[in-house]
Amino acid sequence: QVSLDNGINALGIQRRMRNAVGSYIQYNLYKDASRSQTWQGNVFYVVDSQTIPVYAAVPVQPITSVGQYSDTITVSLTY
Repeated sequence: QVSLDNGINALGIQRRMRNAVGSYIQYNLYKDASRSQTWQGNVFYVVDSQTIPVYAAVPVQPITSVGQYSDTITVSLTY
């Protein structure tokens, strides 16, 4: 089983990346390239492969400041 948390900058269940001045950009993680299967935070999923794809997308939103944004996700594996 595998689980991804919501990251260190989440607001509730919304994943967010943060830049050096404290601005945020929302993003989502998906299990498939077509972005139809969301990786929900802190939910364990059964996997049947050693390769576990994770795709990210940033929805359209106002950006308050330019810069490099990042987040840290913790992946938990149970076997």
